[in-house]
Amino acid sequence: MQPTSPQPNVYLDIADTERRARWALCLERAGFRCCADMSETTSPMSLDLILADHPVPLLGSTAESAFEPTTEPGIILVGHEAAGDLCLPADSTDREIVLACSLLVQVVRLRHERRHEMQTRNTLLRLALTDSLTGLGNRRAWIEALNMRWAAARGTRVSLCLTVIDLDGFKRLNDLFGHAAGDRALEIAGEVLAAEVRRDDFVARLGGDEFGLLLVGVDPESTAAVVERVRAKLSRRLSAEAAAPLTASAGFAIATDPELPCSDSLLAAADQALQAAKRLGRDRAVSASALATAVACGAASATR
Repeated sequence: MQPTSPQPNVYLDIADTERRARWALCLERAGFRCCADMSETTSPMSLDLILADHPVPLLGSTAESAFEPTTEPGIILVGHEAAGDLCLPADSTDREIVLACSLLVQVVRLRHERRHEMQTRNTLLRLALTDSLTGLGNRRAWIEALNMRWAAARGTRVSLCLTVIDLDGFKRLNDLFGHAAGDRALEIAGEVLAAEVRRDDFVARLGGDEFGLLLVGVDPESTAAVVERVRAKLSRRLSAEAAAPLTASAGFAIATDPELPCSDSLLAAADQALQAAKRLGRDRAVSASALATAVACGAASATR
């Protein structure tokens, strides 16, 4: 049986020199490229098979990183029943060795193709959920993260703070200095926000100059201070490094508020708080609960 092209590489880790030479000759006649010294290979990554008559050190913890998952060679052990893809008896014939290598190299290459396809699919999925300019999650990723974290927080004591952040004066910067300057401002915003999130938090670019920040498990009493700290740091970086001084405004809502029965309501409340921050002069953070209280007080005063 001839192996599939391109020509497969086999490392012969055989202690018996006579048997190693005989098997090398048989395998080369069958279309394999054989070596008895790892330094003879172009790269350890280029190996398809390892044929050995003892447990292979490459499988041990000292060399677990010698091969990438998509290039890991197949292992045939002769006379040993240790970890390997195939274990053959010590008295295997030359023909059996060649047949085993021919079959396994095809299995190994199919395995590599499958792993490569999985990696490619995962890469494409990651790209589909990533904003290409900032490297943050995009709106699609934001919606998924919001729904997942909302579902996880329901019925628990874990609070969920949703913050919407907008860059003040971004359109003017674009108009005066061009889109390259605007892109740089967005990159700066992405860097600042990415540095502020913890493992369970999530940050995304929602579109244009608007960003979303989900804070999980933040103490409701200190949420306002946390949001303001992030917003103020963003304003400082933008004012110092953008082509023209920029600030940031933020609106936030906490999922433990009884007025927020679903994730859509949480997002709408945060967005309303953001608009209030804009009306109040920008460069500030406004809480949805504080906004609701102010509105309620204003309505009460109007009826007196």
